[in-house]
Amino acid sequence: MDLPPNTVCISVSDVPYPAAPCFFYDRASLNEEAEAFVRDYVIFAKEAHRREHRAAL
Repeated sequence: MDLPPNTVCISVSDVPYPAAPCFFYDRASLNEEAEAFVRDYVIFAKEAHRREHRAAL
C-alpha cells in the first residue's frame, strides 16, 4: 500500500497490518481535533488491551 509521507496507521483490531482495519492520519497535519482523537483512541486501545490481559490471567 502506498501511503503519503508522515502517514500513520493505527490498527483498530488485533489482526496484524495490512489485513487489519486502520485509521490513517497525517502527522504533519495541524488538525488539533484529529490529533486529540488519535491520542484518545490510542489510550483507549492500550487500556482495553490491559483489561483483556488481566482478565485472561
